[in-house]
Amino acid sequence: MLRNTVPNWAQRFSSGRESLKDDPRVGRPITVVTQQNIATVKCLVADDPHISIDYIADVLDISCESIDTILKHRLKLRKMSSSWVPHKLTQQQR
Repeated sequence: MLRNTVPNWAQRFSSGRESLKDDPRVGRPITVVTQQNIATVKCLVADDPHISIDYIADVLDISCESIDTILKHRLKLRKMSSSWVPHKLTQQQR
């Protein structure tokens, strides 16, 4: 924790704040990796395993990096032979 953070929090708690959680903010949410977007990406890949990250990003209007995060970290997929497949293949799938 930075030195100047401690006085800021001390001032907030002395003015009546009781929670450590962030206050709600207006504007765009910090992340777009939501369950709805994950489900949509999963459906798009299931319909067309040769689909590109750029196309999915255009359809959902979110960044390519977010799509990459959803595909690789949430759905555990990777690109092989120009199609998306699970990281862990069974013997039959190999």
